[in-house]
Amino acid sequence: MKRRYEVLIILFIIVLTIPLTRGRGLTETNFSVLGNRGSRRICFLLWAALVGSYLYLYIEETAELAKCADRTQEWLTGLALAVFLCGIGLPYRTRLVPLMARIHVYLSVGGTILYLFCIRRLLILLERQYGTGFRIEKWIAISMTAVGVFLYIYVGIISSLLEIYVTLGSCIYLYRLRRKIEKWVCKSKTSMLYY
Repeated sequence: MKRRYEVLIILFIIVLTIPLTRGRGLTETNFSVLGNRGSRRICFLLWAALVGSYLYLYIEETAELAKCADRTQEWLTGLALAVFLCGIGLPYRTRLVPLMARIHVYLSVGGTILYLFCIRRLLILLERQYGTGFRIEKWIAISMTAVGVFLYIYVGIISSLLEIYVTLGSCIYLYRLRRKIEKWVCKSKTSMLYY
């Protein structure tokens, strides 16, 4: 994925996020409630498809670039995409279909957690491949997770604020990780030329 497209996709995710949060406080409700109302449904589904696909493709391409992809990583990333998209695709109508609304929540949250496991797995593979060169990225990921847990506990619900934080944080984090891997791969190729 070329750098300009990566930035455009992140900007498009931000642009799609704005209509989902308009009209309500960021800590009062969440995307499931807002995105399943009237005209926002299509925006919500488009946002979810873009975010899910972006994370899937980005994790896969980053693992391939670092030459550390394995079957577990590929399987876990595919599972995360499937669970996330299935969850988002189900309508969240607590009064009409409460069971489906519950399944929507479990799958959406489950898919997000699986994506976090994919990022963690990628960091483990990078550590095996490059040693301690990605220690800072590991601590950034741990810190981001801690902030997400804090936001959940502080607000008391899975809020729009938490969803924006996790979505944009993950996209920007993976973008930064990819840039560092590109430098490492170039550096290792250059050093091999001198041997």
